[in-house]
Amino acid sequence: TELPPETARPCFQTTGIPLDDGGENEDVNVTVAARRALLEMIDWLGAERGLRREQAYVLASVAADLRVAEVVNIPNALVTCTLALDVFEHEQG
Repeated sequence: TELPPETARPCFQTTGIPLDDGGENEDVNVTVAARRALLEMIDWLGAERGLRREQAYVLASVAADLRVAEVVNIPNALVTCTLALDVFEHEQG
């Protein structure tokens, strides 16, 4: 039997490239790119959803998805951080 197709969930996504806190490029460092994408998500959760930094960090740690999107453009690796918006009660149908 076939499963019904998955319905796409509305999401918010941030991206990160391997820049350290001083703005220096860390040459294809996926860990630094992931950190940057996660920090962008935490900042968005604070600015747009009113979460304190600690709350945003906890939410992202259990509900956000980090993925390596690209590593071919040397010196930049690209990592995405995706959060489904239906984790917020008022976003559900």
